[in-house]
Amino acid sequence: GSEMCKETVDIAGTDHNHIYIWSADGSLMLDSQAGANTTVNVSHWHPGVYFLRVESGNAVRVERFVKR
Repeated sequence: GSEMCKETVDIAGTDHNHIYIWSADGSLMLDSQAGANTTVNVSHWHPGVYFLRVESGNAVRVERFVKR
């Protein structure tokens, strides 16, 4: 996937998503139930690489993004 470099992370999925975000060192930053088209504000997080996992029903999507 393409790398995202931004202050917010947009999550498009079904109405019932489970969202996890880990930092590069393995710390779980977010564990959240969310609806469709959720935006997560990461502006207060430290710069670095993060991994986003979105579970929507039987579908799982993993993305890597960079917080500048």
